[in-house]
Amino acid sequence: MDTQESERIQLLLRTIRKELIWLSFGGMTIQVMLYFTLIEYLSNILK
Repeated sequence: MDTQESERIQLLLRTIRKELIWLSFGGMTIQVMLYFTLIEYLSNILK
């Protein structure tokens, strides 16, 4: 395995890691939005 090959693999892994971080951030954002919607919905019912 030459250095060029391993460099390419490391770059790929780094890209995948970045994508995963972005995905988890996106997932968290969606969860937070869902929670807020749920809380608003419940507070409207309880009024």
